Amino acid sequence: MREREPRIAAVRRTTDDEFAREPPLDEIDLQPGERRGYWKHYAPHKWYKQVKIHGKLNSHRAVLLLDTGAEVSILDTTFAREVGCLIDTEITQECVGIRDETYYTVGRTRVTITLAGNLVYYMHLWVGDLVGQHAILGMNFMVPAGVHIDTADGTACLPDEVHIQMIGRRPLYGTRMNPVNVKAPVRLEPGYTHEVLQRPDRNAPFLWVTRAESWVTTFVKGRVGRKVYLRVTNIGDAAITLDAHETLGWWTPSDGQPRSRGFVRLVSPRYQQWQNVAYGATRDAEENWIPAELDELMTNRPSYPTPKAILRPEPRQLETRRAMTPVLAAVASGEPKIDGQEEDDAVLIHEGSDLLAEDIESEMAVLPDLSLTAEVKIEDLKVGRPTGLPPEEAAIQETRLRQIVWRRRKWLIGKGNALPPAALGVVCDIDVGDAKPVAQRVRKIPPQFREKVADLIKGLLSARMIQKSKSPWASPIVVIIKKNGVDIRLCIDYRLINGLTQLMVYPMPLVNDLLEDLDKYLWYCSLDMASGFWVVPMTDRARLISAFITPMGLFEWLRMPFGLCNAPQIYQRLIDNALYGFLKLSPDDSTLDVFENGEPAKPGIHSVLGRRSYIDDILIGGTSWDDLCEKVERLLDVCEQWHLSISVEKSEWGMSKVDYLGHRVSGLGLEAKPKNLESLTALEFPRTLKGLQSFLGSLNYYHQFIANCAVYAATLYSLTETDFDEYVTRPKFREQEK
Repeated sequence: MREREPRIAAVRRTTDDEFAREPPLDEIDLQPGERRGYWKHYAPHKWYKQVKIHGKLNSHRAVLLLDTGAEVSILDTTFAREVGCLIDTEITQECVGIRDETYYTVGRTRVTITLAGNLVYYMHLWVGDLVGQHAILGMNFMVPAGVHIDTADGTACLPDEVHIQMIGRRPLYGTRMNPVNVKAPVRLEPGYTHEVLQRPDRNAPFLWVTRAESWVTTFVKGRVGRKVYLRVTNIGDAAITLDAHETLGWWTPSDGQPRSRGFVRLVSPRYQQWQNVAYGATRDAEENWIPAELDELMTNRPSYPTPKAILRPEPRQLETRRAMTPVLAAVASGEPKIDGQEEDDAVLIHEGSDLLAEDIESEMAVLPDLSLTAEVKIEDLKVGRPTGLPPEEAAIQETRLRQIVWRRRKWLIGKGNALPPAALGVVCDIDVGDAKPVAQRVRKIPPQFREKVADLIKGLLSARMIQKSKSPWASPIVVIIKKNGVDIRLCIDYRLINGLTQLMVYPMPLVNDLLEDLDKYLWYCSLDMASGFWVVPMTDRARLISAFITPMGLFEWLRMPFGLCNAPQIYQRLIDNALYGFLKLSPDDSTLDVFENGEPAKPGIHSVLGRRSYIDDILIGGTSWDDLCEKVERLLDVCEQWHLSISVEKSEWGMSKVDYLGHRVSGLGLEAKPKNLESLTALEFPRTLKGLQSFLGSLNYYHQFIANCAVYAATLYSLTETDFDEYVTRPKFREQEK
């Protein structure tokens, strides 16, 4: 058997025992009570440099030596003159260096020391001749500043967990620990959040997060390939301010962990508790982000005549259903595949009913000749009368335009909330990639509003807007109380769904472009497309993902709801295609999505209006009454082709002055809408920076009607969060008039 070689120098070898089966063990020569010390990183031939860091002296880059053996701090004479320091030569200091060598400083000066980019210290330094560095920061600086030197990690640490890397040093442990810090000071109101963008490193894939008494950090991850964030939530009852360089977490390798206490891994039970705390403290959606259209829910069910015989579908409808069948099968097969290794954790999607979402238009086509708004009368049309003509001729022209509109009365929606037919050639789909279903918990509803919520849901069910669902997805409803304190508005919190949805890239029209050259027309028609987004049917996948949960159960949408991030683009694309005619439907109207498999239209066909609309607001302008009637007839033909309905209550025909996009349009030019100006002038002075930004946005919308608007607004733009703190805390600011 080979003799064992000693591995430790301070070892006393024992004599071999001839009767022993193995060589005797090595004995360490230690005294009682002593123990062997271990090197963290042992390199006997490595030469370690001095503790030097980069900083700034009077805003000039400098090399600073942190010397624990120096009692005073000294600034190099040459560097002091270069940066323009005023040296007081009347005061000098006797200094003792190595080997008790004594020398005198030139004088003393006051400098600004900047560390870590934004930590500023004001201090008096002695001025003397130095070699190798611009300044020596001794104990008279490091002790008051709380600097401690981590030689193993190669950093100089400050009390607020700011680490400054030493010059020429790297971490000795072979690891890369990346801190997650707040980039700039952030003020958070109770229940609000702030997100910090993350770029994970392959060498440090594990995340540690922390919390404080008033805020909690959680990890937010999108679908594969998307960015990830650290979200800070204010869980307290008062506003807080996160300072710059506040450490929220650490990215570490598999064998590393933060030095500070209070950090946990994402897989720990404590982090799961933090998630619940952050979720419970998150502020509910506010009223200002809810579309105004939700004030008028479609809760009336259309009335149908009682059938007196067995109804038979028309042959055209049967052909349409057969043409749709293979296309629906192709859509159903487009679900994302699940890898075998993820089958245990995956949630399989199942349909909530046997009715396919793309069959919505077929369902509406069962009774194609029935008007969904039988209460509409020809007298309800708001039609103007041309001026400059004899009364008899003006009445004839008015009747002419009224009859043109009335011939398409099937596509007119009057008062009430009847559901219009589904638009042709368009569907709403939601693509969340490989994201797994997320079912959020139901939110509490005050007892006094539960009956009203139940009535709203009953109305949506009777109008065929929603149906019961078995979806694994669930978004909570939010009840918004209106200003009268009695009525409510039912909304859905789709923030999580929108964060996972693949955004649709489509250009939305600019308001300034739509308001150009409107003064060249004499007559106008301001039209509002009835129900807006609710004419777009939903795909099966979109139904499941957009499902919402209430105390009364889980429901899913049959039509595209408000609140989805891609809803404006989908509807705008439909209207643009209808007005310009880029793509057309197949002859048998079997095209489910014209933007996926539609046929291109023939070139040379002019657009209906020669201009775009703003979502569901359409403006028609005519240089003469005949020109206006021609454009109206062409627009109504397009509405009939694509099954687009027009609201009679919100539309005006043949007027010399109409309201459009918050402005009053006429042949004299643009004017600010008086009602909007009254609301703007009646606003109280904002008491928060966020409220000021909203006020300035409303002000800029009408900047062209306000003389020297930029000059007056410059003062408001200069206000900071500190100014609003004084407004709230100091009584004399609150008592001042606007």
